[in-house]
Amino acid sequence: MSGFGLQQTEDLPRVNFRYIVGFEERLSAEAPNTTELVGFFNNQPFHSPPLALNFITNAVLRTFTNYSVEIVNHPLPYSNLDSLKQTGSLYTVGFQVGYNIGFGMSTLAATFVVFLITERESRSKHLQFVSGLKFPIFWLANYVVDIILCIIPCLCLSGILILFQIEDFYDFYMQIYLLVLFGCYCAGSIPYMYLWSYCFTIPASGFTRMAIYNIFTGNIL
Repeated sequence: MSGFGLQQTEDLPRVNFRYIVGFEERLSAEAPNTTELVGFFNNQPFHSPPLALNFITNAVLRTFTNYSVEIVNHPLPYSNLDSLKQTGSLYTVGFQVGYNIGFGMSTLAATFVVFLITERESRSKHLQFVSGLKFPIFWLANYVVDIILCIIPCLCLSGILILFQIEDFYDFYMQIYLLVLFGCYCAGSIPYMYLWSYCFTIPASGFTRMAIYNIFTGNIL
């Protein structure tokens, strides 16, 4: 709406962005010699009806006084009403992101069997023990390196969630909980993968089967 009345336009995005509310003054059809204000609002934003009412109220109030009424809106952080119905269901963004993270972490954990199977089958592990390498040192070195390799993707994943502002994971405390959960998962899953590495002789087969096993036990169940 402009100062000269309604105008027709085909630029709907511009109208939706700039013209939220408006009003016009006209003579009342029910009461002669009476002026009434008619408000208009864009029905796409949820806050436009009370905003239009406040707009008219301030126009009347400023006619007689120097005061005005300020309206404050705090909407729910949902893009549409269907999101309210889907809260806690399988269709929420938080559930979908968490479910996909589970797939990624299952695959990440399965990668730690590849190196151990390769070392064992190539006799590199046996050669290190014959050369005097202590048994605890070997496993401790592997564990420290694998923990670092596991934490780095977790930190990158946490950064991606912050970068894209996923509401369910954007809160500071939620990020702390998520990092603690990632740390516990890495600390527990890596030794578990070490035990399963003795069941395979081909690294590719071990990785594939352990990835399927982790997905089944972690996500599906």
